Amino acid sequence: MQKFRLWKAAALAFIMGVPMAAEAKAQDAGGILDAALALTFSIIDVAGDS
Repeated sequence: MQKFRLWKAAALAFIMGVPMAAEAKAQDAGGILDAALALTFSIIDVAGDS
């Protein structure tokens, strides 16, 4: 059950992260890195909560 919850959290974070990454790409490469880091930490946060 926990594995499913983690997968669901990762999928949700990915779906939310795609527009963020696309927006960052329009600005600069540093923005992509920031978005990727934020995405990674959001997945860790959600996984830690469950």
